[in-house]
Amino acid sequence: NCAKEGELCGWGSRCCHDLYCPAAVVAYCEP
Repeated sequence: NCAKEGELCGWGSRCCHDLYCPAAVVAYCEP
């Protein structure tokens, strides 16, 4: 399972495809 654009990432939740997860306490997948 993967996180889509705009969804929370980090803490074991990785982003779908080539989305980027910023290095933040609360991060959301970005293009």
